[in-house]
Amino acid sequence: MSNTQTKSLCLDGLSDREILEYRLEWENYTEIMMKSDGNCQFRALADQLYQNSDCHELVRQEIVKQLKTHPKIYKGFVDHMDFSQYVKNMSTNSQWGDEVTLRVAADVYQVKIILITEREEREEGEEGEEEQKSPLSLF
Repeated sequence: MSNTQTKSLCLDGLSDREILEYRLEWENYTEIMMKSDGNCQFRALADQLYQNSDCHELVRQEIVKQLKTHPKIYKGFVDHMDFSQYVKNMSTNSQWGDEVTLRVAADVYQVKIILITEREEREEGEEGEEEQKSPLSLF
């Protein structure tokens, strides 16, 4: 039995919250609560990048700037609405971030972002980039 299967078996019967807490403890992470104001993804990124969640507006501005500057790169990731409307929405304070904004943040800040949830870990950012900084872990 592989190590991954052993971990999965240990999580049977646990609530989503218990699974998340187990995964955080397993990976030796500490949870930092963010304000629930629609900016939580940007706050979490700002906390990891600048050690200050109040820098969320700067992070949002950089992500929106990247979207506007490189629409050909990101347009294909936005299939649920018109791309220009998506960029306009993301420019708005309290607009929730999504998978696209995580991808853009990884590109802008040249980092690998590890998203830890009660399900599998997901990573955003290019594999094998030599100049990447330490990964950012969000949960």
